[in-house]
Amino acid sequence: MAIVSSRNPSITGLETAHQFSNSLARLGFTITSGLALGIDGAYHEGALSAQKETIAVMGTGLDRIYPTRHHALAKKTTTLGVLVSEFPIGTPAMAYHFPQRNRIISGLCSGLLVIEATKRSGSLITAKMALEQNREVFTIPGAINNPLA
Repeated sequence: MAIVSSRNPSITGLETAHQFSNSLARLGFTITSGLALGIDGAYHEGALSAQKETIAVMGTGLDRIYPTRHHALAKKTTTLGVLVSEFPIGTPAMAYHFPQRNRIISGLCSGLLVIEATKRSGSLITAKMALEQNREVFTIPGAINNPLA
């Protein structure tokens, strides 16, 4: 199950991300996400806290953890999961790499869960790709006044 969301999540979004990824992992789903800024770390942490597998698809070379504050999480991910990248060693983070990475995230899943997203976000790009790849797409309902819902 791939899970994607906003780089600037709400507190509720972070809590929901961790809870859903933990519960889904306990049910036997491998959690796939992008190790990106914002909520992706909560997905990976949720799966790892259940002692279950997670796949982190990177938009850099495997030797370039981005964001750098996710170094410990990336290392922890390799104990129960895997880091994946189509980019060669040494490839830095570039904005155009992340939509490419999103296609791999959606391709690795049978279902995609969107927790929060803005109208022009990578999360919605990933959801569109998932639909084009005949994947199930799920969302978490949010407050009608929340721009991320």
